[in-house]
Amino acid sequence: MSNSLMLAPAAPWVGVQHRPRPPAKRVSKLATWPFYFMMIFTITNVAALQTRFTGGEYALNPIVFFAAAVPIVLFSRSQKSIPSSFFLTAWIFFALFSSVGFLGRHRPPNMSDYNIAQIIIKLWIGLIGIPWLTGRVVTRDQFPTFVKIMYGTVALACPLALLQVVDPNLLKGWVNDEGRGAGLWINPNSCGMVCTAALIFTMIAPLRNKLWNLVLQGLLVATIVATLSRSSIASLAVIFLAYGCVTQRPATVLKTIVVMAVIAFGGTFALSFVGQGQKHVAERVAKVTGILTGRGANGAELGRWETWGPSFEACKEEWLLGRGHGSMFRVVQIGAGLGPHNDLLFIWGNSGIVALLAYLAFWANVVWISWRVRNRELRAVLAGFSLMFFFQCMFTHNVLAFQYVGVIIAVQALAAGYGRMGYQPRTQSVSAAVRHSAAMAQ
Repeated sequence: MSNSLMLAPAAPWVGVQHRPRPPAKRVSKLATWPFYFMMIFTITNVAALQTRFTGGEYALNPIVFFAAAVPIVLFSRSQKSIPSSFFLTAWIFFALFSSVGFLGRHRPPNMSDYNIAQIIIKLWIGLIGIPWLTGRVVTRDQFPTFVKIMYGTVALACPLALLQVVDPNLLKGWVNDEGRGAGLWINPNSCGMVCTAALIFTMIAPLRNKLWNLVLQGLLVATIVATLSRSSIASLAVIFLAYGCVTQRPATVLKTIVVMAVIAFGGTFALSFVGQGQKHVAERVAKVTGILTGRGANGAELGRWETWGPSFEACKEEWLLGRGHGSMFRVVQIGAGLGPHNDLLFIWGNSGIVALLAYLAFWANVVWISWRVRNRELRAVLAGFSLMFFFQCMFTHNVLAFQYVGVIIAVQALAAGYGRMGYQPRTQSVSAAVRHSAAMAQ
């Protein structure tokens, strides 16, 4: 028996390894600086604001991505952190969606080759490009810091969404539905999705200071409420329900749900007295209660049910090969035309049933690799992550249309990869590390 104590690796890897691991790989700053600039630029959706102000489309997000990718590829190497099955299923779906979409017979006349190229390039960047670069730059030891930078950036942008609710005339023209918070993401539902993802990020790599962690989570929840995004608000309860089922801690989860419910309902009540909040709160509450009581969703605002039916019928007409690129953006003949507000219907209608099956296989694989992580708590968090994406896919058709979704996908894929190597969401104190090292040395 050795009397020497071997210091364990720094948290959160303490308590996982049973033997010394080699020194952490260092990634050149020539790769990390362009990487973090690109990721922060992407997650804050700065390019969309430029488009909103200038009225032009300069494909700024792809330009920034490819400009940053050059030094990243030159000065970094693959960490083999993300399971290869993730990229295999992603490539299969991307190839089918992109190629079969050209075979459709209902391509709109105003859908130019340039527009289609933008759709395909942004899909590749979000689904494959960003996760691939993230796997090259973010090492095991840097992963918690990377996650904290991502949700910290989102939190810094949250006050803007709250200010837009207080004064709808503030920054008028930034939001496509005035009276609801949208922040830098322009669309309130997109804002809700990003903030919900950031809330999950805080559970993957929490701050050491529990008070600051709680304040940050409260800010994110308040912003989600300010968006009045029903799918994002509902996904909060589902996330914590999944967390409780997997971790088998129902009491803790019940307390969390009660706190979140108080914030959600209290925030919704407060919004009804601010700006145009009364109008929007009343419409959306009436919509939900109408559906629950069987009276339908006929109100001032169009419900998802009214878009799913016509979209499904359009998909059945061209079920095998789809209707073609761009055909689903205005498939619902109401006003100037609406999309299906459902990602599954959008993919089926655009590129056919085989592309839809490939998409389902991709997400099934993401769930599988997430479920295989060692730590039960991380497994629970990633299960909530998957459910959040399911909610967003069911109630919107632009989950893959925005490049910043690639950041969210990259975090989940990397958490699943490192989780299989032993990553734990919770950090340990120095005394716990010494105790564990002593046990290992005996």
